[in-house]
Amino acid sequence: EPYDYIDSRVLQTGYYEREVLEALLIRCRPGDVVWDIGANFGLHSITLKHLHPEIQLVSVEPAVAMCARLQDNAKANQVALTIQNMALNSVRGYSILHCVEGNPGMSSLRPWSGATYSDSVAVWCDTAEYLVMNQLVAIPNLIKIDVEGAEIDVLRGFGPLLRHPTMRSIVF
Repeated sequence: EPYDYIDSRVLQTGYYEREVLEALLIRCRPGDVVWDIGANFGLHSITLKHLHPEIQLVSVEPAVAMCARLQDNAKANQVALTIQNMALNSVRGYSILHCVEGNPGMSSLRPWSGATYSDSVAVWCDTAEYLVMNQLVAIPNLIKIDVEGAEIDVLRGFGPLLRHPTMRSIVF
């Protein structure tokens, strides 16, 4: 989508938020389970999985359109991702995702006054603890969180998993 902000930055410069990718790359180890929370269209998920095909990558994205693009991009790049179409939060249930036209990466469960939201939609929210305890996904070793102001809620949803001995790093 060349008129969307992140897409246009990728087209202009070749990547977006390279510092996030670099932080993930130096922390990633063979066999890791990596969660990309707020995966958007999969830029970090797909790049990291391409560079480290031996890892298991869980991409979490609440926006249906972005999740569809994520699936299409993973297929086009021939990488296997575990995709969860939901938001992570401190509680389970529905919440309102506030969307920004032209910059879907700014969509948030916690709107702020500096953004103009064009739409809102109810999305399913779950906790990381529930997903792991019910064996829907494996516990992560490395986490990337980009959820536009809802980071504390995501972390609360991990509960005691944040103290798990295999959990090494969180990149914001």
